[in-house]
Amino acid sequence: VTLGIRRQIIQRNTLRRDFVTVATAYGNIRIKRGFVGDKVVFAKPEFSDCEKAAAESNIPIKSVIIAAITTYSKK
Repeated sequence: VTLGIRRQIIQRNTLRRDFVTVATAYGNIRIKRGFVGDKVVFAKPEFSDCEKAAAESNIPIKSVIIAAITTYSKK
């Protein structure tokens, strides 16, 4: 039997974010970026943009996501 209490302090830091838009064959897709200082440490296509483009083009969402990431990476 344990007669103790475990306590843990958790701290959350949020990244500074912005959006850039990339032009793909399926339309414009926003890319959300996260920064630590001036360095981009996170970049991800906006799911709602990808979902809309996929529905309009009648293709899988994953195809739009890959196109957006590929286009962003070439910049």
